[in-house]
Amino acid sequence: MTKMNVVLFFSIISFAIVFTASLTTNLWPVSLFRAIIGLVAGAGLGFIFHAIWEFVVSTRPEKVTLEEEDSTDQYIDDIIKMEQEFSENPITEESEAADADNEVSYDVQKSEQK
Repeated sequence: MTKMNVVLFFSIISFAIVFTASLTTNLWPVSLFRAIIGLVAGAGLGFIFHAIWEFVVSTRPEKVTLEEEDSTDQYIDDIIKMEQEFSENPITEESEAADADNEVSYDVQKSEQK
């Protein structure tokens, strides 16, 4: 949709609405004058709408190309490899059990009796 189409659309719609609404209570020359003012206001609204529309369309995300999709798949594959390498060398519970045996435990009741 070009800018001119948007402006013309808003202008004609506002002209028609203002003219028919004003014609019910005023004479046709007064209604025509008010409709022309509505036409100018509608053109302004058309320019504003078109500017907002262009901003929204220009900031929406672009489609992902096949090259970008392949690089994303490669990134995911690298993460999976890193996770597999990490899981090959897990921390075993044996080392934790050995550390627990080496700790000095104190018996509170025996120390109080002496």
